[in-house]
Amino acid sequence: MTNPPPPYPSQPYGQPFNQGLTQPVVKKSYKTPVVLLVIGIVLIIAASAVGGALLFSNVSKIANNAKVMSAPGTMTRTLSPGTYVIYEKTALDPSTSGYAHSITPYQVTVYTGSGTQLHVSNVSAKESTSFDSGTYVGAVQFEVTSQGKYNIAVNPTTPTQVLVAPDVASALVSLLIPMGIFILGLGLGFIFLIIGFIMLLVRLFSKT
Repeated sequence: MTNPPPPYPSQPYGQPFNQGLTQPVVKKSYKTPVVLLVIGIVLIIAASAVGGALLFSNVSKIANNAKVMSAPGTMTRTLSPGTYVIYEKTALDPSTSGYAHSITPYQVTVYTGSGTQLHVSNVSAKESTSFDSGTYVGAVQFEVTSQGKYNIAVNPTTPTQVLVAPDVASALVSLLIPMGIFILGLGLGFIFLIIGFIMLLVRLFSKT
């Protein structure tokens, strides 16, 4: 005959069976929220550093590419690829309620360092800018496809001053990439910070 199983230990009425047994202690883990917080901080710092440096570099490049000269006259410039506009210093024209210019494509010649002449055309869109306490209106434009030295000659019928600078659209496009890096990095950084902070609060105030 097989022996019957041992009887359960007697327990006082109402006392749980596992009373007196040691419960395992579960340690709270803060690794995940801390990692998320660190990633968020790193992203914000990196976005500020890289985006800010690129933005400052491009703004400086635009400022350095803008030069004023007296016309008739010539200048030699080192230009980067892009669309460049020759702006003419002008005053408000009462007859048109806008800014007038007199320079035409036939009065402007642009040569590369090797002697190749670039095509000069009227500006594709009306634009004006303020520079060095003067107002300049876009007159003609030309396209630069490779970085190098270019000889620019402007021969208007009436002496004036001209500003050679990248067109507004090209200048704005050159600023989009660093601004995008800056905004994207900040956005992702703050998302990681918020998630990590919420998870940290949950860990701190939870019982297990």
